[in-house]
Amino acid sequence: MLIRNVRWLPAVLAFPCDLVYLRSFFLPTYGVDGPFDVPGWDAFMVPIHFLLRGERVIEAFTCWLPNPLFWLAAVLMAAGFPRTAFAAAALASLFAALWLWVLRGFTDDFKTPGANSWLASMLLMTVAALTASYLRRIPSSTANCDRRL
Repeated sequence: MLIRNVRWLPAVLAFPCDLVYLRSFFLPTYGVDGPFDVPGWDAFMVPIHFLLRGERVIEAFTCWLPNPLFWLAAVLMAAGFPRTAFAAAALASLFAALWLWVLRGFTDDFKTPGANSWLASMLLMTVAALTASYLRRIPSSTANCDRRL
């Protein structure tokens, strides 16, 4: 099988990761008035509001940074640059885990389907980019056969 020459492989591997990321916008993320009543979209917008108002900038920046890094990884995968996408996805995973486990203590507020889906999408993109990088580097067993014909 000629995996090296399949240019669409990174985009195909990234597509399920994108779906998991989009799913996190609709799942419950944390609770304000009740248990887990805030959807992921609202959790996504909260840091943007803090950044625009100039309040809690460092905290807002660190919790929102995985999102643009994930988008960058998705675009790089679609463009066929899985090695660079791996770096962006790994940083997104690192910052997402840092936010959920270290800065927030992974309290019960963040043990939710939305937060888990958000973190899983970052980790899946990292694995997809690493897999695409590896598969594109496998030498083709039929490369020599094609030259002989």
